[in-house]
Amino acid sequence: MAAYLVYTTPDGLYKYLQTISIYAVMPITPAIVFGIMSKRVTVLGAIASVLTGIALATVCVADQLMGVAAGTSFSPGCTAG
Repeated sequence: MAAYLVYTTPDGLYKYLQTISIYAVMPITPAIVFGIMSKRVTVLGAIASVLTGIALATVCVADQLMGVAAGTSFSPGCTAG
């Protein structure tokens, strides 16, 4: 499956790997940053942040994959570059 996605990506392997890595890091980053910066962040807040980020990243990945096939994009905020 991943080999086919790399093959069909017109921008090449590097752009594909960068896109996948940002979607993997995006959900975790706010929990880490706000956990370091504030003592008011709780474990439940961090878990909620990560789960929300995973849901948004899933929507963006699905949009990107369907947009390539359909030639359109659901949301311009989900572009990786």
